[in-house]
Amino acid sequence: MQQIAYTVHAPVGTSVVSVTSLGVRETLSFLADNTSNVYDTVTRVDATTKDAAVTTTTTVIPLVGVPATASATGATNENLRLSLAP
Repeated sequence: MQQIAYTVHAPVGTSVVSVTSLGVRETLSFLADNTSNVYDTVTRVDATTKDAAVTTTTTVIPLVGVPATASATGATNENLRLSLAP
């Protein structure tokens, strides 16, 4: 694995409170550009091994309400997209 890139689109006015790192080369882009209560993520695992199976999981923990978790499975060197509305 060469790098994991995360892009998070969250509701306007929100911010990142916590990130759990895997201890590998990672980048995070955060944009507060979504409508209320909608979180979209794009995860890309770049690797020299083509088409290796990868899974990404995103959990949104709101200040009020129930947490939401979603997962997507795909392959290295492709964008894995998730959308959550907790």
